[in-house]
Amino acid sequence: MKMNTILIIILFFLMMYIDKKRGIKLFFSLILNFLILMIVFFLIAIGLNPIVCSLIGCFIISYVILYYVNKKNIKTVSSLKSIVIVLLILAFLIFIITYMSRIAGFGYESYEESEDDIKKYRISLDVIEEEFAFYMIYLHKLNNAIESGHNELIWPRQRLLYMLDDIQFNLTNPNNFDKWYEWACCYDADKDTYESLGWEAGYFIQDVFEGEDYKSQEKLIFASTYYQLTKDPELKEVLEQYSDDDRYSEYSSIILGDTKGFTKRKK
Repeated sequence: MKMNTILIIILFFLMMYIDKKRGIKLFFSLILNFLILMIVFFLIAIGLNPIVCSLIGCFIISYVILYYVNKKNIKTVSSLKSIVIVLLILAFLIFIITYMSRIAGFGYESYEESEDDIKKYRISLDVIEEEFAFYMIYLHKLNNAIESGHNELIWPRQRLLYMLDDIQFNLTNPNNFDKWYEWACCYDADKDTYESLGWEAGYFIQDVFEGEDYKSQEKLIFASTYYQLTKDPELKEVLEQYSDDDRYSEYSSIILGDTKGFTKRKK
């Protein structure tokens, strides 16, 4: 950290030495661009649309470099217009390619597994079915919340859908999605089946009441999905601990009922 600070100071004086006025502007523009990049990375990390975040970040960085450092003139205005056009074209192509290819992490061709690895890590078909049933109901609840106006859940829903989908399921087809959702609702499961998910659901309830209001909708819907499948009384006990909280009525209606507990937002 000290070495980085020393290098930054050296860079500052070198830029001042080359051109005092312009050098100071360039130095502060570099610092500002670095901060913008950190903000963009943070926004993407918390689940916002990476294409939109990157577009906005690139535009602000271009604006700073062109207008703050070089001032507004015919050349900088033309340059900024060109950059915006290129960014929009790239964003459109990235969105289309990503959507059509359903990119969601590494494909099977990206790694190799030995027989020992397969035996060690492969889970039984029953476990796969259990997880698939859980997340199909979770997806359906996310859809209900999105229809109620919670558009911040669109990208989490899309990421989960891409992760869960497969050629044999084709969940992007509404008819296939409804078919597999009906299957998930009829899947025979109990508390023991989803024990690990039950711990996570209990933690999520504690987090939305005691922690920061971060992804609260996703966490509540996750707990609601677990309760719908198991009717676990221990989850109700965790929820009852917060009966004096002002948000208890709203949150309990979501967890013990469905996502219709969310207030419909005005557009």
